[in-house]
Amino acid sequence: MHKLREKNSKKCVNNVTVDQMNRTLDGQYTWSIKKGSNLQRSVVIGVRKEIPHRIVDLDTDLPIVGIQIQNPISISIACAYLPCGRLLSLDNQVRRILDQLPEPKMFIGDLNGHHPAWGCQRADPRGVTLCDIFVQEASRSLAGKVLWLINPDLCGSDHYPVQVRLSTASPPENTRTPRWRYGKLIGRHQYTNNWLCPRAEGTPLVERRNQKGQAKSTPEAQTHLPKRSSKCRQEIRTAKQNCWSNFLESINAEQSSAELWSRINALSGKRRSSPLQIRTDAVTITDPTVVADELGKYFAKLSGISEYSESFRQRVRPSLSSVSTFGIPPDNDDLPINSPLSWEDLGFAFSRSNGNSAGPGEISYPLLKHLSPEGNTKLLDLYNQLWTAEEYPENWRESLVIPLPKTNVGTKDITGFRPIALTCCMAKVLERMVNRRLKQYLEAKGLLDHRQHAFRQGYGTSTYFATLGEVLKEAKDQGHHAEIVSLDI
Repeated sequence: MHKLREKNSKKCVNNVTVDQMNRTLDGQYTWSIKKGSNLQRSVVIGVRKEIPHRIVDLDTDLPIVGIQIQNPISISIACAYLPCGRLLSLDNQVRRILDQLPEPKMFIGDLNGHHPAWGCQRADPRGVTLCDIFVQEASRSLAGKVLWLINPDLCGSDHYPVQVRLSTASPPENTRTPRWRYGKLIGRHQYTNNWLCPRAEGTPLVERRNQKGQAKSTPEAQTHLPKRSSKCRQEIRTAKQNCWSNFLESINAEQSSAELWSRINALSGKRRSSPLQIRTDAVTITDPTVVADELGKYFAKLSGISEYSESFRQRVRPSLSSVSTFGIPPDNDDLPINSPLSWEDLGFAFSRSNGNSAGPGEISYPLLKHLSPEGNTKLLDLYNQLWTAEEYPENWRESLVIPLPKTNVGTKDITGFRPIALTCCMAKVLERMVNRRLKQYLEAKGLLDHRQHAFRQGYGTSTYFATLGEVLKEAKDQGHHAEIVSLDI
């Protein structure tokens, strides 16, 4: 997509004629060009000649050209250039153009509108108008089929190129052991033009058989039913082969017999679930509520100061009392660290958020990372509202504590468990955003001690041991001794 200008009665793309581009690109592209009747800018789309496509005539005065490609699926594309300045009835004109495009459709171009939904730091009136249009008119069927990224190379332009690609990656394999029910596969579905569709609730079995028989009697069903049945059987065979191959690859000589039989029983559908039991004061507790209370008291005792000796508590008591009176310097809203959270912060937090556990909020990382652009915009707005108002939801302070056995899986000793806390995923995303900004500020100001190697970019165990080696070597060369204190906190 390029902007065009009239020059010497020839249509040029960034001062390069179409003929010159054809010579440079070996004539591999077919160009669709349009110039607005009341504007001095034009647009062009180049499509490789081997890709089937057709031009979509758009009834508009704006410099917008439309095409429909057929590789590998049918997609309508409108390429536009919206010049700076006020455009009359922009909302109605864009909606009318989108109505003329066959589904699914894609709207691209140089729109001269800013909005966080497409990566801008701010939003202007035109960006807000266009974002509202795109949210309402978007072809949601394309959401899971396209991937897009920004090319950092300007390629001689004043805009960063955006590459949009059809996703050809297959969906992730289900690692859960399949439970095959082949006998009910055909009975629970009816054949339609969409291959296999779930049976409507309440449809009697006899009526479903009648629907299947009627479908066989139609010419369309006689043509497509054998192909769909064959495809269904092929999918089943492929899934069975993958499941069996994965199971065989998971068996090795280092496994214990208990783990091996556990896998075999899981493959056979035999699963045993026994409630957690603990033993206190020679009494075995099986009631889940009482077990949870006892484990909670034990974990709270471990993290309390009452677990330490009286001499230690006397030494740390002055420092603990000084924490409540710690002097916090006055805040300044003009500092960069206090600026609103950005899309870059949110993207960084998402890239560091892994796992599938939802926590008490029942909102998992995959759910947040697969939000639409509109959903991401609202999520960032929510975080900025909490950030500027200096508020924190109370339910984000809660966590689910899960007891895990330290060594023996079947232990009943309460001391043989350790706690794992699952906090709200939305809270952890916000925490990562704030933590990243705080670390950047501390690093830029040089406020971190040079001897700190943990939780710093570019530092780690290797830099720590290298520094430790230098300290030991220096002490040895000078005839001194070095004292090392190792703490597991």
